[in-house]
Amino acid sequence: MFSEQELKIINQARNKISRSRFSKIVVILVLVALILAMLNGQVGEKEFVFFIFMLVLITIAQPQLGSGPKYEDLVTLLESKNKN
Repeated sequence: MFSEQELKIINQARNKISRSRFSKIVVILVLVALILAMLNGQVGEKEFVFFIFMLVLITIAQPQLGSGPKYEDLVTLLESKNKN
């Protein structure tokens, strides 16, 4: 079985994964909004490229931001060990 510290790390990782999933959904919604705004002529091509570049940077950096473990595979392994 796991110690209290290990269980705390697992819970922190679970929370981090949930935040990561939520942020991915937000990025997709922003991307769709940007595409629609560009197609309607509300956002120019240069601004669109800038926003897309910023979304890519945020998406790449997002898993490393915040507290908690960084590797989802390790968390999955620890959770499977906890179920056995």
